[in-house]
Amino acid sequence: MLDPINEIENLREWRSRKGRDLSIIGAVEGIQTSARQSHRKLGELIDLWNELLPDDLARASRLRGIRGGLLQVEVESSAKLYEIDRRLREGLLQELRSRYHGTLVRVKLRLEVGEDA
Repeated sequence: MLDPINEIENLREWRSRKGRDLSIIGAVEGIQTSARQSHRKLGELIDLWNELLPDDLARASRLRGIRGGLLQVEVESSAKLYEIDRRLREGLLQELRSRYHGTLVRVKLRLEVGEDA
């Protein structure tokens, strides 16, 4: 017959909750994973942006980030901003949405602020 005290101790080990990992390693790994995913998603959008826009418009704009489906783009001049906005309304946004593997709800364009301003 088995020792009842050992049996109870074994049951306690199996049924008890494991202690949470309170080390910083878990947090750092989570941040790394999140950054890697964001970088990959933005990289995919940059490639699509450069492919679908004419070279002069692609060079005049910079994709700054995507969060919650909102792509933030800075444009170097108001004339280029107007042209990109027109293209987005004429189907560029729909084309980006259909080819992008993430969530893209809308594109927010803003005029680039100069360094000396």
